[in-house]
Amino acid sequence: MSLLFRYVFKENLRILGWIFSVLTMLCLLIDFFDRWDDLLEHQVPAATGLYYMMCRIPQFIVYVIPVSMLLSGFITLGLMGRRNELIALKASGASGFMIVSPLLLTAGSLCIVSFFWAELLVPRATREATRIWRTEVKRTSQRSIVSQAQVWLRSPGEGFINFYRVGFLETSSKTGLQGKEKGPGDLTMRDVTVLTVDRDFRLAQRVDAREMSWDGTKWVFLEGIQWMGEGSQGAAPRVERFQTKEIHLPEKPEDFQWVREEVESMGFFELLAYVERAKREGFDATAQLTDLHFKVASSFFPLITALFTIPLAMRIPPRAAGLATGVILSMAIGFVYYLILALGLAMGRGGMLPPFVGAWASNICFGAVGAGWLIHMRQ
Repeated sequence: MSLLFRYVFKENLRILGWIFSVLTMLCLLIDFFDRWDDLLEHQVPAATGLYYMMCRIPQFIVYVIPVSMLLSGFITLGLMGRRNELIALKASGASGFMIVSPLLLTAGSLCIVSFFWAELLVPRATREATRIWRTEVKRTSQRSIVSQAQVWLRSPGEGFINFYRVGFLETSSKTGLQGKEKGPGDLTMRDVTVLTVDRDFRLAQRVDAREMSWDGTKWVFLEGIQWMGEGSQGAAPRVERFQTKEIHLPEKPEDFQWVREEVESMGFFELLAYVERAKREGFDATAQLTDLHFKVASSFFPLITALFTIPLAMRIPPRAAGLATGVILSMAIGFVYYLILALGLAMGRGGMLPPFVGAWASNICFGAVGAGWLIHMRQ
């Protein structure tokens, strides 16, 4: 490792560390003050509030990493330009690629860290933060358990209590088993078991069905079996097979909103299993497939922003490449980058673009320009 490489690497790492710390703390403070009223209103203990904010930090870190790399690249080269170090290095025979290679190595390392951080820690921390917010702050009971294989949901009602076991929950299907068009408020679940127990925890009813869906006003079960317990006059239990059956249940689709949110906070491999099962079940998984590609594409944000901004910073005249210029250009580039990103995701989820293209659109555009500049620097 050359002296030049170590010098640029340390300079960038120092600036990156400061920017990362400041932005993370800023996100934390903004989120804290945004939720301050709720924490005070519900008299949440300080330890619980602190633990909740700590669970929010992993998600903030994912947001902050690419922005930190974007700013640090501009500022590092800008400060070196103001001190005439870039001119001295070029005069000594160092190529532009040699100067920026430590920054690119840092960006590539951050891509790996970002992916595994988002996969291993963020989903768990997000779910724990959601649990604390609902049970400790909003004072609602924990009603759902979500795993990669299935969902369990408990009804909070009095008297009879319903337990739902859902093998697969579809959050964006357009048609069900009957081929019927579904609206945005409809909900479809597959491989469903509904257990109804009384106050003494005696089983009153069990329904096993291939599909359970909300048609806008009521729950409709398809291809299943209904078991009814003993009646009030000692009647024997009865079992009924059905193809289509409407069953009155107190729960509404909004009662499953918690499950929706927990499914949407899955990591890459959890979401991959979800997409594969959605395809086997015959659902349209375009939106989830776009999100799956996006989980990989988002981990490349630090490298893509570095590929684009670092060669650009090298092309700016030294006198203009100051701190203010770097910050302004970083903000402008970041705005355009996320604008293309949001547009590509929307078109990918809507089926107007292939899921891969929709998720990678901004990376492809900025990466291609950055790679072209980088090749020019090596020449």
